[in-house]
Amino acid sequence: MTLQTDDGSVGFSVEDYKRPTFLVTLDSVPGRPQLGQPLALNGRARAYAGQATDGASVKYRITRRELWLLDYDLRSRGMGGPRGGTQEIAHGTTATDAEGRFVLTFTPPAVPRPAGRRGWEPGYLFEITADVTDAAGETRTGTRSVVIGRNPLQLQLTGPGLIDRQHLPTVALLSTNATGEPLPATGTLRLLARRYRPNPPGVPGPGPETPDNEAPAELIKALPFDTKASPALDLGALLAGVPTGRYRLEAQAAAPDTAAHARLDFVLYDAQASTVPYATPDWFVVPADTVAPGGRALALLGSSEAEARILLEVERGGQLLRHEWLTLKAGEQRRLEVESGPTAALGPLYIHTTQVRDGRLYRHTATVQVAEQPQPLRLSIATFRNRLQPGQKETWRVTIHQANGRPAEAELLATLYDQSLDVFRQHSFMKMDFGGGYYPARFGWQGEFGEIRSEPISIEYA
Repeated sequence: MTLQTDDGSVGFSVEDYKRPTFLVTLDSVPGRPQLGQPLALNGRARAYAGQATDGASVKYRITRRELWLLDYDLRSRGMGGPRGGTQEIAHGTTATDAEGRFVLTFTPPAVPRPAGRRGWEPGYLFEITADVTDAAGETRTGTRSVVIGRNPLQLQLTGPGLIDRQHLPTVALLSTNATGEPLPATGTLRLLARRYRPNPPGVPGPGPETPDNEAPAELIKALPFDTKASPALDLGALLAGVPTGRYRLEAQAAAPDTAAHARLDFVLYDAQASTVPYATPDWFVVPADTVAPGGRALALLGSSEAEARILLEVERGGQLLRHEWLTLKAGEQRRLEVESGPTAALGPLYIHTTQVRDGRLYRHTATVQVAEQPQPLRLSIATFRNRLQPGQKETWRVTIHQANGRPAEAELLATLYDQSLDVFRQHSFMKMDFGGGYYPARFGWQGEFGEIRSEPISIEYA
């Protein structure tokens, strides 16, 4: 239903339902689940007040569907959507014990690998549904989806594509089992230098940066890894003595999980250097995306070509703050400190660069938010009781401090609701809008730059 006035409208639902008294949950799957090996999935039924739902009957059903890649690209092995029909793998009944727990055991079928096939194989999505009925006849359902492939170990490298030697970020190597649960792993990290083949003689400009034009990567360094202690990698040791440039980081698991691997492509640059990190006619990066009001944003731009002419434009709140042509030497990386504009100005800071060289347009726009750095807050519960009687009044005390331990002046929004109603409609806060104008970029290159191809035509004369 909708309630509408001259000042706006709000939607709400009016429903007839019976309030649930207990809920059913299915646990995640730790360890090394594999196709063809028995798998035990733990579940539990308990009342919202906390007591166990014991002696309840459980009916379960397990189905399987194939998962295929959305894009068959060896650089990004991501699972796509299910394909084909749903196949029932197992079904049966059991009961909850005195603690409301139950165990579902089944064997994910092993699918033979077709003869002669190599490379990627599809995964399988197993959907488990458990219907629990208590002594009063109330039935509640718990579900969980589990993805299992041929490889019991999965590796994933996470990190930025631009890494400043002066401020090394966190690059993590995540090792999980086939269902996404953490699983310690060991293996080897390999750092390789990347490059692209140049254009043939007489063709101006750099060679195309496409997979087909990429030259074989050169091994620079190899180090062991062990994710048991921490997934974070020691970039200081990995990049020690390595010059700036384009690199690829590869992770290969040790036996028997040699099929598990991951990689991350990145550019290593030095914000304090006076030269570009690698040969390129167009280099532009803004290391920080936020600047304090009245402060200065840092921008790096450069070119490996001689006498590079670059148009720099800076705007904020629809006003042009800076407009100038820059001429760079061959291989120069220039550090530009850009004023954020008047303190009273609104909107973000836009930094535009435009360059045309060898018939190509190079254009960049960086958006820098002008705001004070947010100060993290620490919340703690001073008094809390998790069991109340119906109609009982209670007071919970919450303390809020700044990161330095000092009391914080803050506003707190809290809510108390009936968790059992999540079965019908999930509770969530609406996104809070604190206002602030929207100021899109007005300057910079606004046109199009393309090419016209000529084609031979044949003319017949009578």
